[in-house]
Amino acid sequence: MLDLGNSGTGMRLLAGLLAGQDFFSVLTGDRISESDPCQIVDPLQRMGAKIDGRFCATLAPLSIRGAAKPLPYRVCKSCCKRSGQVAVLLAGLYANGETTVNEPSKSRDHTERMFRFFGVEVREQGPG
Repeated sequence: MLDLGNSGTGMRLLAGLLAGQDFFSVLTGDRISESDPCQIVDPLQRMGAKIDGRFCATLAPLSIRGAAKPLPYRVCKSCCKRSGQVAVLLAGLYANGETTVNEPSKSRDHTERMFRFFGVEVREQGPG
């Protein structure tokens, strides 16, 4: 069990990393409800992770039984918070195949920069 306290960023990052692992873990804290957890939980479940939490996996604590398969993920145009893409990219590191994230517009590239630093191949495509 990992207690992330007030760290919504930690919750998003670790949920993605743990969703790609073949073991059971629990994340607890108080911030997932503020970061629209459906944007994190739904794609990770489509990748094969089993995630449960209070109120249908929308509030911490989250229990995660990881299993990652590749996922083509499209970021919702109308979403004001796009937190799911980071979790998907991190879980995708452990998937057997290619994980893609399609965004309606360019966003911050912190995750991509971190991946490149650690030697992970990142390919970006322009619109269209």
